[in-house]
Order: sequence, then structure tokens, then C-alpha cells
Amino acid sequence: MRLPELNRLTVFILFTFFVEVACTAFWASPNFRKSRVLAVKDVGEESYRVIFLEGDVLLREGNGSLGKLNKGQGVKGTESVVHCLNNSKLLLARGDVAYRFVGKNTFSFEESGIVLRRGSMLVDCRNPNRLGLEGFDVKLSVLGKSILFAQVTTNGGVKIINLAGRSVVENKSSSGERIELLPGELVFAKPLGKGFSDKLNVNLKTLVATSALVHEFPDSGGFRRDLAKAVLEQEVLINKRYRAEVGDARTPDTFDIRELAPSVDYNSTGRSD
Repeated sequence: MRLPELNRLTVFILFTFFVEVACTAFWASPNFRKSRVLAVKDVGEESYRVIFLEGDVLLREGNGSLGKLNKGQGVKGTESVVHCLNNSKLLLARGDVAYRFVGKNTFSFEESGIVLRRGSMLVDCRNPNRLGLEGFDVKLSVLGKSILFAQVTTNGGVKIINLAGRSVVENKSSSGERIELLPGELVFAKPLGKGFSDKLNVNLKTLVATSALVHEFPDSGGFRRDLAKAVLEQEVLINKRYRAEVGDARTPDTFDIRELAPSVDYNSTGRSD
């Protein structure tokens, strides 16, 4: 081998060595790793992800104009308002908590959770979480592992049904009053700081079997299996059956109880009262 060729080979080897050393030091830098990881983590904690979407759902972020929400899109956790139109289905996730919406719904976001302005939703929080839930005149905090149904009422409050698991609901609009809900138990969070209504029992088996919020979305993480377990649990816990269904709440202190006709008495056992 000639001397000039040897010199060129030596220079190339030394150049490659120094480039590899420089790249290794750059990737191993603590500052580099920190900036990359925090950027990804911050985005995940501050936004909701659209997991499933059918139909038309509109989003307004800040003072911007309305635009269509798309599957896979991230939504900021504050200063955003979502309008779900007829025949729409929307599944949002933030961390371990999932939110389901069907049909006409309007809601916005706070740092702790969702402000439900119109309609209803199903909240899947089967991992231990503390989440916020608000209506027009009610601010709640929910702690526990549960699946909840929530609906705004005409009087500005919120109707809550525990579908599975156990949850403790705190009414921050009423000096922190708390109430524990078991599967099939329903409670109204009253507006004007009036606390909670008495607990009622609903027919969980019928509710789960007929709810679009349960069946119109893909099953994930044993969701329907856990609901089936809750149905069996309710049958063990409840000794008294009711021939009634709970309606809306129209004034701060009252709610509707409607007696079921014999033809739609889902709790009937074939025995006369």
C-alpha cells in the first residue's frame, strides 16, 4: 500500500471514531434526555385524546372558530368547548379515565375534569382516580374505582348513577358533603348548595342492557365484564325492589318519581303485591 493511501485511510478511521464519540456523548447528555421526556409527558397530561368518533362533533378552542373534531386528535384540557350533534358517538381519554358521549351533548374542560353543560355521559374510572365533574350550579369531586353515569338536570344539578365499583362523591358546592355510591345507586347533586338527595336504587340490569353508552362503543379492558359483575352484585345487595323509575329534577329540592306500568315493570317477579 502506498503512503498517501495509508494516510487517507488513517484520517477516515480517526474521523469516524470522533463522530461516534460525539454522538454518544450527545444522546447520553442528561439535559437532552430530560427535555425530550418532559415534552412528551406534558402533552399527555394536558390533553384529551379522541379514541373513537362517529358522526359530527364540533370543537372550539379558546376564542377560535368552530371546527370538526377528528379521530386521534388531541384536545387541550382548558379553554375548549365541545358540541356533539345528533347521532354522534365520542370516546375521549385522559390518562386512565375515559368519557363516553352519545347524541346531543355540550361540555367544556377544567383542570380537574369535565363541565357537563348539556346532555349526559358515562365515565370509566376503574383505576383509582380523583376526578372533577361539574354542572351548571354543582361542582363535584369523585374518588374511587367505578363506572359512573352523569346527566345534567333542568334545575342546574347533576344526576349520578354508579354502574360498577364504589365511589365517594364530594359536593364542593355544599361544604364538602360526601356520599358513597354502590352499584345501582342513584343520587341527585342539588344546585344552590343544597347538597345531595336521598339515595335511590335503579334496576341496573335493565339500564346496562339498554344503554347506548354501554353498547355503542368497542369493548376494552373488560368493561362489559365488570358491568356484568356489578349487575350480579346489585342483586345480592338490594333486598327491596321498586316499581318506579327516576326522572328529571326540575326544582332545587325535588325530583320526579314515576310509577311503572305493569307492562313495563322490569322488576316484576310474577307475584302480586
